[in-house]
Amino acid sequence: MKEQGQFNRLKQRKVEQWKRYARLLEVLSQIVTSFFSLAMFGIMVFVLIKYETTKNTIRDGRGPWPKHTKLWPCIMLLAGAGFTLILSVFVLFAYCCCFKMTQRSWKFTVAKYALHIVSWAIISFLYRYEKSLHGNNNDLWGWACAKEATALQPAFDAVLDFDSLCGVQSNSWSISLAEVAVKVIFAVGHFFLYRKTRTDEKKNLADGLGDATSDLLQNAY
Repeated sequence: MKEQGQFNRLKQRKVEQWKRYARLLEVLSQIVTSFFSLAMFGIMVFVLIKYETTKNTIRDGRGPWPKHTKLWPCIMLLAGAGFTLILSVFVLFAYCCCFKMTQRSWKFTVAKYALHIVSWAIISFLYRYEKSLHGNNNDLWGWACAKEATALQPAFDAVLDFDSLCGVQSNSWSISLAEVAVKVIFAVGHFFLYRKTRTDEKKNLADGLGDATSDLLQNAY
């Protein structure tokens, strides 16, 4: 019986180890999300500031941007990145100060991952879909990468660099895709660790009940 009790304690320590791994994975997930969100937020702020500060600049009788510029895809990505950044920082703060409270409900964790993945999948899709939609380069990303902007570049060399604006916005879309992919990987890893802890906890409970039953029968007879 003594050996059985020692074996159960070893298994309990293993369960605690799996839980620590799950906590570390969740914290790492929030840190990565924070960096991705900060990068996208910074890029969108840069692009929108460039637009606002140059939209009234006139060279050779025209401005550097299309007449009816479509801003909402950039604003959408900016808002999504900003909200995600604030939420990630808040969650990290909650983990540092009251981690046990944040881990009480596994359903909350599942819902959080699902909402994050679905939301960013939609944002990434819309941001890319609206680029040069129907051949109309009136969004900031599509215009910066268009031939029309390349033709205007010599006249606006001292004002802005369309090639640079095209590149950073392409990078922001790539980061948004990476955000979805990395979050899926973290979600799968978290689910695996959760299943491991639940399975081991059930085994420990069964073993504990078995030991208690054996002790009871021995004392009875």
